[in-house]
Amino acid sequence: MIKPVLHAFLLVIVSITFVSIKSMAQLSLLKKQNVSGISGIKADPLGNYYLYNRSAIFKYNLSDTLFSRYSELQYGSLSGLDVSNPMKLTLHYAEVSMVVFLDNTLNPTFTPTNLYEVGLETAILVCSSYDNGFWAFDAPSFSLSRINSFGEVDRQVKNINQLTGLDIHPTQMLEKENQLYLYDPTAGIFLFDIFGGYLKKWPLTGFQTFSVDRKQLYYCKNNKLYQFDTKLFKENEMNLPVDGVLDAVVEKDRLYILSQSGILFIYKLG
Repeated sequence: MIKPVLHAFLLVIVSITFVSIKSMAQLSLLKKQNVSGISGIKADPLGNYYLYNRSAIFKYNLSDTLFSRYSELQYGSLSGLDVSNPMKLTLHYAEVSMVVFLDNTLNPTFTPTNLYEVGLETAILVCSSYDNGFWAFDAPSFSLSRINSFGEVDRQVKNINQLTGLDIHPTQMLEKENQLYLYDPTAGIFLFDIFGGYLKKWPLTGFQTFSVDRKQLYYCKNNKLYQFDTKLFKENEMNLPVDGVLDAVVEKDRLYILSQSGILFIYKLG
């Protein structure tokens, strides 16, 4: 483990290599639609996108046609949705400590996981993982646990606060392209490998959600879209023609924006 002093020094080196380039790809509006009552948007690698709220999920295909809908009330409010594996969507119901899985038609054809049974009933974040597994972040113990396709814990990273030297309170977690991202709005994004090994921290803060596409990290803040190159540590930014961004995601050269006024905007990047 990196010693705290050396670790702090490395963070400084990373932070001062950021470069702000006030230009990026052009935006072409593909769609604008009223979607009142929707609280979030996700997009998968196949070009499908998903609108959701606390009680329902709506799946749209690449031609913007409503493909399927899912609603399940027995587990209470939906607290997390991961569509990075479009063949096995991961849904988290924190109130009852359940993780539910849907196939590509939004049917629950996989066995759900009761987090009580694996000792993770206080998990606040869940995301998909490789080989049909998933990660869970437990707030009281500040630990990461990976659950395999058999519903068993096969890997744990204990006391992340001690590991990073920071008191973190993450709000989003995502495994993408063989890396695990853990985001704290005030501390930044913590990067792990798929085995739970801590790699680095990027001091990117102050936004709601982020997405990752081909090693590029995207997020919206102050009505601007930011693109952070995770290899070159360069940051591009561009003004958005949308006020009050509630949620945004970039996937396969498309930018999906959900505004606070309940309007969905879909742009082509480039």
